Order: sequence, then structure tokens, then C-alpha cells
Amino acid sequence: LTGQNNPDAALQNIGPYPLWPQGRTVGVYQVSDRVSWIKNNHAFLFGADVRYLKNTVTFLPRYNGVFYFLSAESVANNAPHFVIVNDGEPTLHFKQLDQFYYIQDDWKILPNLTLNLGFRYEYSGQPLNLLHKITTEREGNPDTAYFDQSLPLEARTVPAIPSDGNNFAPRIGFAWSPDFGKSRFSRLLFGEQFATVIRGGYSIAYDPVFYNIMLNVSTQAPMSFLNFLSGDTAIPLPANPTGSNVRAAASAYLSRNTVDPRTLVQTQVSDDFHLPRIMQYSLGIQRQIGQNNVIEIRYVGNRQNDLFQTVNRNPAYANLYYGFTANVPGLGLTNFPSFRELLPAGIQAPDPESGRLIPGRGLIRSIENTGDGRYDGLQIRYNGRLFNNSLIVGASYTFSKTFDNASDLYGWGESPLSQNPFDYEAGERGLSELDRRNSLAVEFSYELPFRRDQRGLVGKLIGGWQVSGIYNLADGESYTPLLILNSNYLGSNLSYEDTDVAGSFIGGDNFRPFVGNINAPVTQAGISQIDFQFINFLFPNLTCPISDPSGFFSFNEIRNGNCVSVGLDDVRYIFNGPGAARIFGTPFGNALRNFERGPKLNNLNLAIFKTTNINERIKVQFRFEAYNFLNHPNRSFGVSQGAYSPGSIYLKDAGGSFAKIDEANLSSRRIQLGIRVTF
Repeated sequence: LTGQNNPDAALQNIGPYPLWPQGRTVGVYQVSDRVSWIKNNHAFLFGADVRYLKNTVTFLPRYNGVFYFLSAESVANNAPHFVIVNDGEPTLHFKQLDQFYYIQDDWKILPNLTLNLGFRYEYSGQPLNLLHKITTEREGNPDTAYFDQSLPLEARTVPAIPSDGNNFAPRIGFAWSPDFGKSRFSRLLFGEQFATVIRGGYSIAYDPVFYNIMLNVSTQAPMSFLNFLSGDTAIPLPANPTGSNVRAAASAYLSRNTVDPRTLVQTQVSDDFHLPRIMQYSLGIQRQIGQNNVIEIRYVGNRQNDLFQTVNRNPAYANLYYGFTANVPGLGLTNFPSFRELLPAGIQAPDPESGRLIPGRGLIRSIENTGDGRYDGLQIRYNGRLFNNSLIVGASYTFSKTFDNASDLYGWGESPLSQNPFDYEAGERGLSELDRRNSLAVEFSYELPFRRDQRGLVGKLIGGWQVSGIYNLADGESYTPLLILNSNYLGSNLSYEDTDVAGSFIGGDNFRPFVGNINAPVTQAGISQIDFQFINFLFPNLTCPISDPSGFFSFNEIRNGNCVSVGLDDVRYIFNGPGAARIFGTPFGNALRNFERGPKLNNLNLAIFKTTNINERIKVQFRFEAYNFLNHPNRSFGVSQGAYSPGSIYLKDAGGSFAKIDEANLSSRRIQLGIRVTF
């Protein structure tokens, strides 16, 4: 039960979240074994791991119904504006047989040279084909079919996807301890025999498909049918509005045997949907110094191919292709240009009726293997025992860079859809959302040296202390700046963007902003004077007339109730609306993916233990443990919650701000005390 977006409505949401209930129960039956065989200078390892999974998954948004009212009076009269009920299977039962087989040979070619040769094969079938089976059986029976029976069966069913059987994973590595005799130079450079080891390797690995993909396919046509009941079919709220009662009341109005599912919103996967592949490689040198110190330096890299990416397969691009004319308050009829020349060569004119690429089709979100990425890192590590082994220290530093064109399938922190719907690979390539350029980690454990033996009462009181901790210091997460205006306010007639897709799948705009002055404070944002006229009804007490059609207002000041003109040098980013596109000569924002950097990670977890030996059999330990001991506001790390990158400004109201970390839920210091008795 919720209020429709309406300036006169102040209705609160009532009842459970429309995406509930949801959950998953997995039964796992596993058989695994491995065999080792040593033959001369070969050490073979053979293994197999077979798992039978029985998954019971509950997830069908709006299955229990959602009622929309326009006003408090309509609630009192029980007269909803419209009702949404999703007709489909709320619970699915997936069965999956995962198979993993491997063989490895550690071949000691020389006393100081070992070659590692391995091969692995993985096969998980295609669980997504359960949806093909269900829809084929349902649509093949006129009594149970959801959709128009005059259509061919393949138009009313989830297509079958071939199983991915090409997951071969070879690997090769080596470990070599240089030995150039006992000369002074050799001992200086490589130490004593086997004190230095050079290692390298290459392997291929695969990333499994996760069930969220299958669930998103299952919650939309043709697996499910999202019914909008309005007018005479907008059923009143039942007296006891449980899900079963809502569905019973709506059953007589649900559309059956009349609709073509291809005209509805769909989530699909590509015809060759398969597992992402990662090629991993490394080369490093490790040196022992004395008896208690080890230092290592290595290069580690990987190439990620066929990553999952969200693609808009039926984009609306009529405004991009033809341009449009709109009535701008204070300016009159204004032409907004075509950007056809920015689309790839050969793109045909959009369908005249829908303005989309494919005639007669609705929105299509496609999950495809079009993503790719690369990681390159220089890693340095030190481990040592100091002060007569009282202090154990480990430290590592990484300098790295990560690129990709899709950091996350669903866009946690950035839009999962490309700005240009026809350029989702090269046009989206940039820093990954996972990129942290510099990262330092230090771990230590120090056993205080006095009265370790705990002899006598004094020894038991002051002996047995230990301090340990883990400290992380790293660059902040990279993030994509987004100036988000709820797509309902612009609509498809006033935007170059596919606002229907943005509203249906990602909840906001996927066009990135324009860069003003990159040296301006990151909190300063602007909006073109033309674009403000399209949204000025959101600020009923503020009138900002156009003084310069190519000029800008400070959006920070607009939110404070002031009209202040600014230049490009005054703001970091400009909201990407049709007015800004007209000024900059492109609708595609020039802010790079993940260009901005969030606050640094600075986290210390600290523990102090006092162990007292009561006698030979009983020990009592007092424990003090502090997480985030320094109380730094670390985002997306440790015990932080709701800590996404601070890269969005919501222009739909006067609240919130841009790039301000203090407005998010952040981690705080957590302390716990305890006593442990060992006997």
C-alpha cells in the first residue's frame, strides 16, 4: 500500500516491502576424493569433487499485490488508482549437478627446480533451463497458459540455453632456487643454498553463475506476468489484505491468453551465456635474510574475459536520432539537436511507433558475457620474528591498477547500463569500481617479555600479556559521479536517455555528468539554466529566469533557495540534461567511469590478551578486542553498513548533497570484552 508520486499526496508506505518474501534454501550432497602418487621425481595428485544441489528459491516481487492511492480521501473510500499483481511462480526448485575434476604433477626436474603442471575441468550444467521447462509445459496447455495462444510457442517461453561445457583450466608454474656456487657474489645476491626462490605461474579459472541472474529472468515475462489493474479492474483492498486474499480478489481480472509477452518488460540472457574466464599470471622473487626474516616482491596480474554485463537490447533513441523540440519556460519553443553522428555507423532509424530498436518489443534487459577487465599489481611482502621471537610482524604493500567496462552486473555504486546503448564495451572502459591504487596491510603479535614463566603470585599478575593487531591503510574506492534526477520528472519526451529503462531497472539516470572545473570542490554541482526550467516545479517558491541559454545555475544554491549564476570554473560537475547536451554538443557526459576517489581506508583492529596459568591444566584469558580502534569512517569495509560510494546527488528534492561522506552510515569503533577458560 503506497502513495503515488503526487505533490498533493503525503501517504506513507504501509505493509511489507514489495520484493518480499524472498530467500533460498540449499541442500548439498557432496562426494569428493583425491589420490596422491609419488613416482620417482614426480608427485601426482588426482581429484574429483561432485556436488548435487537442491535449491528452493522464493522470490517473486509484487506477488502479494501493491495498491497505489492518489490521496488520503481515496484511501478512505478504498478506491486505489491502480493495483499491481505479479502472476507467476513464487517458489522455484533448481537442481544442479556440479562436477570438478583435476590432475596436478609437481615435477622436480632438478634439486633446485620444480615444475608445477596441472589441469582442471568444471561443469555445472545450465540451471536456467528450469525456466524453459516450466514455461514450455505451462504455455503448451491452453488451460494454464498465460499468453496469447495464437503465438508460436517459442514466443511465449524462456528459450533453452546450451550448457557451458568448455571450462578447461590448465595451469603451469615453477619454483627455482638459483645456485651459482659458493662465491662471495653469489652468496651476497642469493644467500645460502635455497635462501632465494624465484616463482612464476599462469592459470585459467572460471567464475560461477550466481542465482540472482536466473531470478531476475524468472520475475518477468515470459516466466511471469506483471498485471496492472486500473479503472474498473482496480480491485479495492480486501478487508484482510494478506497476499492470498489479494491474489484471490485479483484472479478474475488477471489477463490470460490475450497478451504477447514480447511487448512486456523482459530480462534475458544471451544465446551463448557462459561462465566468465580469468587468466592469472605472476612472477616473483622471495629471499630469506638470516633465520627470521623473509622478503618477497612479485608482479601479479590477470585478464578477465566474458564478464557478466547488463545491456539494453531494445533502446529508445528517437531523440538521439532525430532531435526534438520542447517548450522551455521563459524561452519558448526550443530545438534540441540530433546526435545521430555519435551513434555507430549502420544504426537504423528507430521504430516510428515505439522509438525503439526492435518493433513490437518492450524493454529488454540482457545479461551477457560482454564485460572484460584487467588487473596489474606490484606486491611487496615482509615477514619476520624479532626480539627473540617475541614480536611477529607481517607487512605487505600493493601498488595496482584495475580496469574494466562493467564492475558490477547490477550497478552498486554506478549505473550498470552504458551511456550510449550501442557502445557498451570500449565506450565504458575505465577504472574499475574495485580499484584501490595503494594498499598497505600490517599485522603484528607481541608477547610482552616480562614474567613469561608466571612464577609466583606476582608473575601470574603481571605476566602473560599479548598485544596483536591488523592495520589497513589504502586509497579510497573509485566511484563514478552521478547527478541523478528521477526519470519520472523529465520523461522520454525531454530526454536523450532511455528513461523507461533507467526507471525500470536501475532507479535513476545512467548518463554521467559533464565536467566543469576538475579542480573545483567535488561538492559543487551546477545545472544549465534551461534544464532548471524543466524541474522548477520541484522548487515552487523559487523562480530562476533564464538570463543566458548557455549559462548555468549553482545547484547547491538552488537547494538553499537562491538563484546564483555560475561559470564552468565554479563547479566540479554539471547535471546532464537536454540543455547541457545542447551546450556541450553531446548527450554523453564526459565524466569518466570511476574517475573520483572516495576517502582513504584507515582501519586498525586491536586485541589485548592477558593469559593467567592457574595450574598446569587450567588457564584463564582476559580478552579486549577493538574493531576500528581509531574510529575512522571507513566505507564498505569491516563493520560498516550501507556504505556505498558518495557519488550521487538526487535532484528530485531539496535534501541530501553530493560527495559528502558524513551523510552515509559509516563504521564506528566496536569494543568487546570477554573471559575465556581453557582446561
